[in-house]
Amino acid sequence: MKTIKCYELKNVRGYRECREVDVPEHEIPDRILIPKIDIGSLYRNFSPELVAGIVEDNILNTFDTSKGEIFLVCLLKSHPTLQQNFTRLCWKWFKKMAENIFIDARNEASKKMGEKVMEATKDITLPFI
Repeated sequence: MKTIKCYELKNVRGYRECREVDVPEHEIPDRILIPKIDIGSLYRNFSPELVAGIVEDNILNTFDTSKGEIFLVCLLKSHPTLQQNFTRLCWKWFKKMAENIFIDARNEASKKMGEKVMEATKDITLPFI
């Protein structure tokens, strides 16, 4: 029987767990699964614009908040250096929002949050280790 490698997101003792599982190709699961795609060195060719578009289309531009949750839970399972890099990227996003002059009612709260994050983290650095 042919199987597909996936990441399964389950609630375990009140916490979300992301683990690798083999799923029969024909099975329609009743749990949240993310196909594991082995693209080898191809990912190095993904431009930041392409990745931003994929995240925008599949995680941000949807009412399905579980996709963002899955993304974050899987990031928690990644290497600590990658977690630090993602935190650094998020911090840069808040900085960009704090500096943003193109605001309206849809992103005004994000600008205010960015300003507060910048103020609260002015003495914190995220070193490369």
